Amino acid sequence: MPDRQEAILAALQACPLYFILDESLFDAHEPVELAREVVEAGVQMLQLRVKQMPHLKLQELALKVREITYDGGCLLIINDSVDLAVSCGADGVHLGVEDAAVAEVRARQPELMIGGTARTPEAAWQAEVDGADYVGSGSVFTSGTKPGLPLIGIEGLAAVNSYVSIPVVGIGGINLDNCSDIVATQVAGFCSIQPFLAGEPSAVVRDFVRRCKPATGET
Repeated sequence: MPDRQEAILAALQACPLYFILDESLFDAHEPVELAREVVEAGVQMLQLRVKQMPHLKLQELALKVREITYDGGCLLIINDSVDLAVSCGADGVHLGVEDAAVAEVRARQPELMIGGTARTPEAAWQAEVDGADYVGSGSVFTSGTKPGLPLIGIEGLAAVNSYVSIPVVGIGGINLDNCSDIVATQVAGFCSIQPFLAGEPSAVVRDFVRRCKPATGET
């Protein structure tokens, strides 16, 4: 297994929550402070996902978040933009189905961590073949952030996970009540946004870790 994938697995074993610093949270939280709080609470893998921000302002934000994640030993993944990931010194980039092809980015950036998006085992397998280091798979449940997406359910997530050797991360509608069901499928981790809209960030992170402990065999 490449060092990139080992680093992802180690991060998610330390904290199964792959935190998405999504712009939907910015009305409730100042983004830089939010990043600082969740990293200090134990998050070891963070994705910056912002689509509606001027480029220079986004670049400034990415550099500040990079400093926080670097100091905290947390992996930083940039959503969509390979150029931004490279310019801010991020660890990787996450590519959606409408973004640049995984194989194309892997050819240009052999050392960059690359995440792909896959709703089916076949799509996950193709992402792995093309050079992805992990896949995000969902929506597992109905998502308030991206409503209307087809649901794959727990069974679909487990099927994706059993089909590939790279880490799989569940996404879509995952909260404190169902996160233990997600890790019980043996996926590497999960993403969650909604609980952070109203909750105190560091407390939410700790609650996620605590609720996942029985499913991961921890005491």
